[in-house]
This record gives sequence, structure tokens and C-alpha cells, in this order.
Amino acid sequence: MAPTDRTHDQPEHLLRLMYLSTATPTNDSGSIQSILRASSVHNPLSGITGLLCSSRSHFLQVIEGPEQAVIELYGRVAKDPRHRDPVLLGIELVADRLFAGWSMAHIEGDGHADELYRKLLPRRHVDQGKQEVAALMRSFIDTLNAKQRTDALHR
Repeated sequence: MAPTDRTHDQPEHLLRLMYLSTATPTNDSGSIQSILRASSVHNPLSGITGLLCSSRSHFLQVIEGPEQAVIELYGRVAKDPRHRDPVLLGIELVADRLFAGWSMAHIEGDGHADELYRKLLPRRHVDQGKQEVAALMRSFIDTLNAKQRTDALHR
């Protein structure tokens, strides 16, 4: 990504975007590992952080970073053949990151994406599920923090 014209006294706006999608039949654990490897290389270069929650049938992803970088990444992600029917759950300017320190955190198979898909997809309107999305974000952070503590104990 090319450097921006912004001066140092103009803070970059952070954008947080969250979407749900349906996994395609070709999606498998190798596909997830490929996504995570690419994220670990490319996301830091663009200032992107976030979370990917995957199950056999759904993806839920949070992408946060500079506005233009998030918009460009979502444009590429929306066209990815490993999933279909992306539904935008939320997009907002934020002051702070929720997933700073994770180029792309990953939670697999714990049902978050499937549960949210069942609850929110029929609405197809972001604002109607905002409280549920916020509660789920807190749940993600709790899950990731617990995972980090467990990983630290096993080192």
C-alpha cells in the first residue's frame, strides 16, 4: 500500500467493519491457514488488525485499521471464493482498536459465527442487531484473552 499524504499532526481515522458470510463447500482448515498466513504478512503492512471467527458453515470477521485500507481489504475479501453472501453487520469510525496486537486473531469452531448468523441474518439491517453485535465482540475478546492465558501456561 502506498504511503498517504497525511501529515503527522492529522491522526488517521480508524474504521472497524464486521461481516458474516456463508462458507463454500471448498472451504477447509487448509483454507483458513492460508487466510491467516496471508493476514500475518499483509495486514501489518496496511495497518490492519482484526478477528476471523470460522466454522464449517460460516465466517464472521472484524477488520479494523485505516479507513482506506479497511475498505480496500473488504472489497477483496467480499470477492473471495471461499465464502459467499457477505452481510455487513457494522461499520464505524472508532478511536481505538479492539484487536490491536493481532494481525488477524482466529477463533475456530466455537459456534459464535453460526449463532450470530442465525440471530442477525434474517434482519439484514445493521442497526437492529447492534447490541447483540457489541455483546458478541466482548465475548470474542474474552475468548481471545482466555486463549492467550492458556497458551502462556503451556509454554
